[in-house]
Amino acid sequence: MIKFNPFHIMISWVLVLLLNCTQSDSPQMYREQALKNNTKVKITSIQLVFANQGSTKVDKFWIHFVMNDPKASPEAAESEAKEVFELIRPTCELWGIDSAEVFSIPAISYKGRAFTYEFNRKKSSDWSFTKNDYHTY
Repeated sequence: MIKFNPFHIMISWVLVLLLNCTQSDSPQMYREQALKNNTKVKITSIQLVFANQGSTKVDKFWIHFVMNDPKASPEAAESEAKEVFELIRPTCELWGIDSAEVFSIPAISYKGRAFTYEFNRKKSSDWSFTKNDYHTY
């Protein structure tokens, strides 16, 4: 009987997502992913960004997804972003990564009003976030 180590299963999951969400010259790739609340979102990118890559001062996960309703209320948009964060939170905690960014984009084309949710884990192991909005062209 084969025994599966939870760490290896998690690593495999991350690798599958990374391989399925790469960008190329073809139309924007995405993976439709079900959330715990039984809705689905389109994940367009997931990345593990190391601090030595220059764009960040700490190791972090980035995940990009297409909002189900770009005109949703701020509360609904935040709720959806939190649900998407829950997809990567276990991996962050497993690897000891205390920072993650969730990018919610209005369309596959990345054009329109978008938001970033910067999640940070406190010493108490609770996660908090700050929201920033920006416009993509």
